[in-house]
Amino acid sequence: MAEPAAESWRPVIAALANAEQRLLLAEVIADEARRGDATVPARRREKGLAQLASAGLLAVDDDGEWRVDASGLRSLLSAPSATARPSSGEEVVDRFVRDGRIHTFPAKPAQRAQLLDWAARRALSLRDVLTEPEITGRLGQLTDDPAALRRYLVDANLVSRSPDGSAYRLADGATTGEALPTGSDAPAAAPVSDADQDAPAATAARALGLEVAVTRHGRVSNLAEAAAARGIEPRDLVKTLVVRRSDDDYVFVLVAGDRKFSWPKLRAVLGTNRVSMPDAAEAKDVTGYERGTITPFGAARVLPVYADRGMTGRRISIGGGAHGVGLTVDANAALAALDATIADLSDPPNA
Repeated sequence: MAEPAAESWRPVIAALANAEQRLLLAEVIADEARRGDATVPARRREKGLAQLASAGLLAVDDDGEWRVDASGLRSLLSAPSATARPSSGEEVVDRFVRDGRIHTFPAKPAQRAQLLDWAARRALSLRDVLTEPEITGRLGQLTDDPAALRRYLVDANLVSRSPDGSAYRLADGATTGEALPTGSDAPAAAPVSDADQDAPAATAARALGLEVAVTRHGRVSNLAEAAAARGIEPRDLVKTLVVRRSDDDYVFVLVAGDRKFSWPKLRAVLGTNRVSMPDAAEAKDVTGYERGTITPFGAARVLPVYADRGMTGRRISIGGGAHGVGLTVDANAALAALDATIADLSDPPNA
């Protein structure tokens, strides 16, 4: 039976969003053009490129060069289908959540209720009584507008707020039908198991011969909170960035928390001006980790590592591959194990 026309575009977009399949397609097209000695006349070139951009296939990068708009193609795959009629909460979540983050709030009340129920269960447990900064930090892992999501959850009676606005918890009976403990009677958060905390980043680091201490804490909303939760100075907390050097060519960049990553310095070290930051979905495809948890240890792909020299000579805490998990290691030993290139890649924060 033929696939409905409304859905038949999805495998085409999926193929175009894949870098390797685009290269294969480009080889076939180039070979076909070469055999036919075909070229696009200069007078029609810009118009044609503009039409491809309007169709969502191309975009202009920061250097003014035309590139395949891979992130735009992936977003098309996540867009709601005109013919699909979600019948369950899971289908609604699949439609409006990408890589663990809400990209659009549905307009239909029933769909929004299902999405908010998912968000409430994802952000809070029965044990949680959170301050406003704490719940905002957790919701920030699910959306770019955590304040709006917090308000939606309260308005939907999924999350209750104390009269003075200082404490948030799951509303009585929400999701589970159980009353929640409050105040001093509330039990502490359940510990994460050793297996959960060690896989895969800590296991990968130990496999390289490193001595690793694992630190676990709740979700945080910024680097300063993470450093405080781990009991270290911001300078000892290392940020891991994924940078695109060219199509399907990426590197890890490690920078100390008290320094500001420098694009000009990285371009000089890499010897190219065409470097950019992939979006969250692309970064997860490359590393296997969500943004905010990325680490070179145990990543889905082994990438070249470039480390700012400001992080050397001390013990550091680096991402552990999950929210609220950090790995403390000797910086020099870790950089040697990762075969990192050490260079000046940062500026002071007030530069």
